[in-house]
Amino acid sequence: MITNNTTFVFTGPESSAKSSLSKLFSKEFNLPLVQEFAREYLENLGRDYTLEDVLIMSKGQKEKEEAYLNQSSVLDTDLTVFSVWLEVKYGYKEKWIESHLKDNHNKVYLLCYPDLEWEEDPLRETNSKEERESLFNRYERLLIDKKAKYFIIKGQGQERIENARRVFETQNL
Repeated sequence: MITNNTTFVFTGPESSAKSSLSKLFSKEFNLPLVQEFAREYLENLGRDYTLEDVLIMSKGQKEKEEAYLNQSSVLDTDLTVFSVWLEVKYGYKEKWIESHLKDNHNKVYLLCYPDLEWEEDPLRETNSKEERESLFNRYERLLIDKKAKYFIIKGQGQERIENARRVFETQNL
């Protein structure tokens, strides 16, 4: 059991197993799972999203995270996704998001590398390997700039799971 109030955050480009891994490790380590707010929002939107929608989704994600501030948890993404999304899609940076990302002292990021096959999903936009690798590099630069503690998760199938599991086990301080 993890007892040090660590928040484990899966982040990275689309179709890199963030949701699958977050669900698996939430269950395995008996930690609350904070699911991705954007997916829920977009599935119910019924139209193309706008910049305003992305900002609404980012606030929804932040609210979901704040419900678990004082306990260990697993996040199927966090505001890193919105920082990258806003910059790539709109050339925009939201000050409160960037400021919030500086407060990462209890967060351990599992940055998922896009070495998996692309899985079709109506909410996904970036299917080329080159674009996904470019996004991965943006995520990594963001984590470095914010001085976040992060681990890159690579591999296929069980290898990827074991690589992520090691992060959970070694961060149980």
